[in-house]
Amino acid sequence: MSQVVSLLTSLMIIKNFSPGVFGEYSYLFSIASICGSLATLKLELSIPVAKSFSDANSRTTLTLLVSLMLNVFMIILFSLLGFVPDYSSLLFVFLISCIVSINATFNQLFLQSESFIVTGFIPLILAVANFLFLQILNSFGGNPILFAFIVTGKQIGRAHV
Repeated sequence: MSQVVSLLTSLMIIKNFSPGVFGEYSYLFSIASICGSLATLKLELSIPVAKSFSDANSRTTLTLLVSLMLNVFMIILFSLLGFVPDYSSLLFVFLISCIVSINATFNQLFLQSESFIVTGFIPLILAVANFLFLQILNSFGGNPILFAFIVTGKQIGRAHV
């Protein structure tokens, strides 16, 4: 079901955003995905093997703190190296990298607690929320920068209005 919603959102992005803008944010999303994946140091993989829920919560907290610190460090590094062109793009990369880290961490926490229904519905909830977010921004004509997040589809769009 979440693939259907992501497909509809992708079609909306294709209709409303130019290929150049879409390419720019595909590049930035790639950077954010790499940062978000590396920032957890794969500590989230220790969460499902925790013996108790309090141990899993401790591991989750540790993973989130480490990923936040590493995301900040990588964003500063990428900014100094010139990989990210401006401050709005820098904020975008930081937020998406944090979302990738948080998503990976909480998926493992839900697996540890055997909340398989929640784990299954997360992509659908994110896809619907992203579609509604894009609809709202599009109906108001957008702001100077219009972000459309499709976390489950791993696609990003941006338009200058």
